[in-house]
Amino acid sequence: MKKKLIIIGASMLFLTVVFSGCQEKQAAVWQIPENILFESNILKIVNASFELKKDKTGQVKQAELIVYFKNMLDKPIDNLTLAIDFCDKNNNILHSNPYRYISSFPAGYTESTPNTFVYSETNAASVNHVNIRITDYIIVK
Repeated sequence: MKKKLIIIGASMLFLTVVFSGCQEKQAAVWQIPENILFESNILKIVNASFELKKDKTGQVKQAELIVYFKNMLDKPIDNLTLAIDFCDKNNNILHSNPYRYISSFPAGYTESTPNTFVYSETNAASVNHVNIRITDYIIVK
């Protein structure tokens, strides 16, 4: 009888240990905000924010985009040129920022310094989203 009780107890303990494993914690998946449009097969946005900044009276004075990129290729990229279009809700371009030029982007590199783009005209309050375009690049072989 004692032997049966020990076997049952050990079996229950074994089953409890087997089926009570640690719950996996799912890492929060960061997603590009909906008001930042970007498609690329060479760069990835790893962090970004878009904000309409207001003055003390509550009026929008500027639209600001802050973005960090990562080179998704296993090769360096040279002479990378970006254009940022600040658009209204009808996708009309209100302003296209001067091109941002990045001379060297090593393979797999993630930026640690932000790229900041600002639009501060009188109609900055009309900005609904931004479109980031890659206009030119050279992949180093």
